[in-house]
Amino acid sequence: MGFHRERRSLGLYLVLILGVGVQISRFAVAFEILASAATPHHGNPWNVDRASGLGVRNAFFDVSEDIPEEAGLRKTTHVKATSKGRRRAWRRLAILVALSISVAVALQFRLRSSSSFLRRGQQPVAPPTEEPQRNERLEKVRGLAKSASMITAALQTPGAEELMGRLQEDLNKAEKVQREGGTAEEIEASLDGVMDCVQMLHTEIIEHADAAVKANKVISLYPLIDAKDPNPIEEIESLETLHETAVSPFLQSLSSMYNVSEALFLRTKTIHAELKKSEVPAQDEDGKWLQSTALKVNSLFSTMEAQRHVERLARGLVSGSLSGLKVTMLAEREAKRLRLQLSLDVAHMHLQQIKGALQNISVSAKKEASVNDKKAVLNGIEKELQGISVKVSELLVPSRNLRTSETLREIFAVCTASQEVEDEVSAHLERILGVLTEFEPKADDLDKASKKAMGELIDKYRKLFAQKHEVTQRAYYDVEERVGNVIHRGILPSATTMQRQHARVAQNIRDKMNQTMEQSEQEVSYGESALLELKTVGKLSTAAQVMEVLKVIGNSIIHMKEEALLQLLSIHLVNILQQDIIHIAKEEATITLDPDYPHVDQQKMHALQSNFNAAKKTAELSGTVQEMAAAAAAMRTYYTQIEELLCEQRRKS
Repeated sequence: MGFHRERRSLGLYLVLILGVGVQISRFAVAFEILASAATPHHGNPWNVDRASGLGVRNAFFDVSEDIPEEAGLRKTTHVKATSKGRRRAWRRLAILVALSISVAVALQFRLRSSSSFLRRGQQPVAPPTEEPQRNERLEKVRGLAKSASMITAALQTPGAEELMGRLQEDLNKAEKVQREGGTAEEIEASLDGVMDCVQMLHTEIIEHADAAVKANKVISLYPLIDAKDPNPIEEIESLETLHETAVSPFLQSLSSMYNVSEALFLRTKTIHAELKKSEVPAQDEDGKWLQSTALKVNSLFSTMEAQRHVERLARGLVSGSLSGLKVTMLAEREAKRLRLQLSLDVAHMHLQQIKGALQNISVSAKKEASVNDKKAVLNGIEKELQGISVKVSELLVPSRNLRTSETLREIFAVCTASQEVEDEVSAHLERILGVLTEFEPKADDLDKASKKAMGELIDKYRKLFAQKHEVTQRAYYDVEERVGNVIHRGILPSATTMQRQHARVAQNIRDKMNQTMEQSEQEVSYGESALLELKTVGKLSTAAQVMEVLKVIGNSIIHMKEEALLQLLSIHLVNILQQDIIHIAKEEATITLDPDYPHVDQQKMHALQSNFNAAKKTAELSGTVQEMAAAAAAMRTYYTQIEELLCEQRRKS
């Protein structure tokens, strides 16, 4: 539109110029005629006095108004040849003057037209050097969109997405104005809008990072380890020592997870501090700051995501460790209570036999003071055994409390209190049995009442052994159900490396479970044989020996149950470890694609990757839970160090 208006204006100016030129030409012709009518004189042809004699008032008036042409011809006949040459010269001079005036007028109109056009646009024509500069700035600002989109994708907040939309809108507007030949001010305004969005995006980054980092913390080991414990790793190691064979793989994995979590926590704090210190330059159109910020934001949130992954796995490990410790401590309490119960039953048998012997002595002997004293002693022992019996029965309460305990502190408190009672009862029983075995009169042959009591004991312990073995059986069937499909998938031709490894570990668990089941069945069989023998014995001494055997058998059955439950629990650990190994392997496989990978210390990186690959190979070849846990811990440690090496390089960028 501006071009067409300018073209019409120029056309009008040319018409005006042509009119002025024609008018000037007319004046030139008149001037020529006036010159030709003058009286010839050898002096100055522009003599005013001589011209005034012709009655001419103004040289620029038409001479035909006052002097007839005929008169003029009559008066100039004698100088005709001379005046013709002068007329030609005057004509040329007039034409040159008219052309000069026309050119001057045309230039003046052109200057006025240009000035008017510039005033309408209110923007002077940009010098040739400003156009490339604007193009360069537009190209630089266009490059900011990529880094800004990376930050927006990392933040995933409505505020960041809104800013990204405005940024893209301003950038598109600047590009459109440039294509359509808009003014420089319009382009600059849109580009300034882009930079305003970048400034606000920086604020959004800091606010979101502040909020996110508030939730950043080292994984909690509660309820396994108290949250206020100053040295959780030391506490875990002490638990490993106490229960090395039972929950060691769980505790080793948890210790490794905690170390990784601490490293991630410190890395998050470092990156966050760097973001807080950063400021957006007034003109960041080269994109270096935004690109560096985008890398830091990605590092921050990828580190926090890694922390969340560790936290998810740690929760399973804490739960598994706590369950494993419950199983082992409950087995200890059950085995101890069984031994105390058998000792208590033996003491009751001795007391029953001695009381019967005293009843069978002669009437004369019954009157002796010593017999009465013995009866008093036996009565005291009987009362004491009744109190012990109550305490042994009450030991069932700690066992129930162990099952419902939610923290390790509660478990230890229950076990400590239970152990104090167990030790007290054990000491009293040992003392009482010492008295009863030396008590006179001795009565080794079991009487009718003792045999009846023996039958009741046989039924009680047969039922007890069956209950423990039933728990082992349930665990056995659960393990078989869970590992069967895993083993089947692992032997298929299409099985992956990790599926084959998982199948090997599952087969190892199955083999151990089969062995535990066989041993439990064997111990139950031994127990049944001992109980049948107890039913047939006629001597107290023999019955006491069988009862000691039942202590050993009962202890084995209880620990077979413990082993079965731990094997079932180990499947839970294998699933956690497999998830972690696959996750770490996938993450490490993409390390070489990281843009900062070529710039890190390659010697350190290659050493770490070599160690990582060796640990990964060990994990793939592992055949037991213990081997798998150790290899996974090594992979986790090396991968964390690899990530830290990359983060150091990003901080330098």
